[in-house]
Order: sequence, then C-alpha cells, then structure tokens
Amino acid sequence: MGLDPRCFDNLHEEFKKEYPPLLLTGRPRALDTRMILALVLMWLHSTMKQETLCLLFGVTAASVSRSKIMGIKTLYRVFSKNKNDRRWSIRWPSDNKKRQFNEMIQANTSNDFEKEVTEGVFGFIDGLNLKIKHPSDPLEQNAYYNGWKSDCFASQVIVFTPDSCICFVRYNCPGSWHDAEISVPLYEILLSPRCPEPFKLLADSAFPCRRDFVTKIFSVPRENAVGVNRADPETQKKHAIITKHRQAVEWGQYLLV
Repeated sequence: MGLDPRCFDNLHEEFKKEYPPLLLTGRPRALDTRMILALVLMWLHSTMKQETLCLLFGVTAASVSRSKIMGIKTLYRVFSKNKNDRRWSIRWPSDNKKRQFNEMIQANTSNDFEKEVTEGVFGFIDGLNLKIKHPSDPLEQNAYYNGWKSDCFASQVIVFTPDSCICFVRYNCPGSWHDAEISVPLYEILLSPRCPEPFKLLADSAFPCRRDFVTKIFSVPRENAVGVNRADPETQKKHAIITKHRQAVEWGQYLLV
C-alpha cells in the first residue's frame, strides 16, 4: 500500500486496539496483529490468490480467510471511529495550506518563467483504474466493464498534494464511467469559493478538461487540439514545465498500486 514503517506503525497502534487477541475458543491466533495487518493490506492492493497468501504467511487457507475478514472489519472500525484523525483524513486544503503547497512546488523551479507557469498550483490530479473480480450480476458486470481496457475495473479520480497526501478522491466508481463524469464533484469545488484565484491543479493531456476549467486545471493539450501552436518556443517551454511538475502524480499512483 506504499506505507513506510512509520505509517505502518501508526496504523498498527490503532489496529491492535480493535482486533480481538484470541479466537472464540480462547486459543491464540496463528498470526499476530502486525502480520494480520500486513496480510490485509497486501490483499487489498494486489490481485494475488489466497493460495499465494498462504505460502507467504505460512498459515492455512482457513487462517488467511479468517484473518482477512476480521482484519478488514477492524480497519473499518478504526477509520470509522477516528474519521477526522489528521493521519488519514482526506480534506480540501484551506487557502493558507494551498499557498504553502504552491511554495513547495515553486521551490522546485529554476527560472522566473517556470515560477510564472506554476503560480497558484497546489496539487496534481489524475484518474486511476483498479482491476476487480468480475461481478456475478450481469448488469453490475456491464457497469464495471471498461471497453478500452477490456476488463472490469473500479475507477477513481484523485488529487495529490506536494506533501504526498490526498486532498480529494472519488472512488469505486464503475469502470465504464468517464473521468469527466467521476470528476463532477471536484469541478464544483474548483468553481466555488473554496478554490479562489489563482489556485489551480496540474493534469496530464488525457485528463478531461472543459473550457470552463481552463484556468483551474492546467494540462498539455492533446496532439489533435485545435488552436495550439506547438512550434512556438514559449508554448513548448510551458508544456515541458507542466509535464515536469505533474510527474508527482505518477509517484502518488505508484504508492497506491
């Protein structure tokens, strides 16, 4: 799940408070809470079969199944009980926080033109498709089927900030939905007083951006975009700057998958 040791330890501290230490029979569990948390996180972010988890953790299929079910329920209790805990709460940043994020981004610039292009940028946006097991219901399977990728996916739109955190996410949407449809709640925020000028986000060329959001979502236009002079040196520099800084979102996606 992209958790470093400190983050894992923080989560484990809360996890072990909620996880029952003994079986209903009174016997100790085959895995301790650290191993159970690791098993659950590995299962959540990978497509490996249960047999592989049995080999990795050295326990029977029954123990893996039991630990997985109990572990997921425990994680749900942890996050439900402490919804506003700053360690994992997802919140839209205040204007002061946006300014701090912009300063972090501009600290990585090398000239005045680059600073001008990144003025007001406080985050990076991208879509993420996660492969899922085919639903048994035909209608549900049809909704989650992504024709472009020829498989079933759950779709997300995520906004990352320069401190490696997430400030907005819409998740588990059907794979057949377009990013533009998933992003509607985000578009509403960007056009509201919660995101005044000059604050904006960076995206890649594949991310849908209507004319209404041209000042709110910066991206390199598609190859077939009309009215873009790609031969212009200044335009080329601007596109190179956007591409350079939006690479941060790729690192964020890497940590998730």
